[in-house]
Amino acid sequence: MDITAITCTGDRPVQFDICLKIMNRMNPKPNQWIIVDDGKIPVDKDILPQYATYIRREPIKSDYPMTLSLNMLEAYPHIKYDKLIFIEDDDWYPVNYISAMIQESNGYDVYGSSRRRFFQLSTNSYYEFIKTWESITASMILNSKKAIDFWRETCLNYIDGNGLDTYFWRDFNGSKKVNQKY
Repeated sequence: MDITAITCTGDRPVQFDICLKIMNRMNPKPNQWIIVDDGKIPVDKDILPQYATYIRREPIKSDYPMTLSLNMLEAYPHIKYDKLIFIEDDDWYPVNYISAMIQESNGYDVYGSSRRRFFQLSTNSYYEFIKTWESITASMILNSKKAIDFWRETCLNYIDGNGLDTYFWRDFNGSKKVNQKY
């Protein structure tokens, strides 16, 4: 399946271990899984599958509290495919998530879900996110170079990482769809 998945992580070993298990059972798996790690304690690269591209971004004092934009920009030069999906290290995904997103997003530059249910380990709680006008990054697939390039622009324009998904959905002028399935 010609798709790149990106996971940004840092100092969340329990969450990342669960994410790794989710990715290992994913069917089918992405061709490429880019992991950008900016934690003080790096992920053990020896536990990563062969299709993973590990990128170490050393944290620095001047980093913003939210480093999503910085980490996404580190991943950008390594993206090999014109389909890009985001896998959060602290969210749960069904085994067929990638194939379902590819199938449902056919014909759109950007596709996402306005409904996201997830379990947060830090609070030991389930949450549900619903916004009818946009999708959070954790529930989004980019299906074209145009969309991937615009995501990069959004990261550059909002380098503090706050509101990336909101700004992306507001400003992207390609074909896009938000549903309420996941």
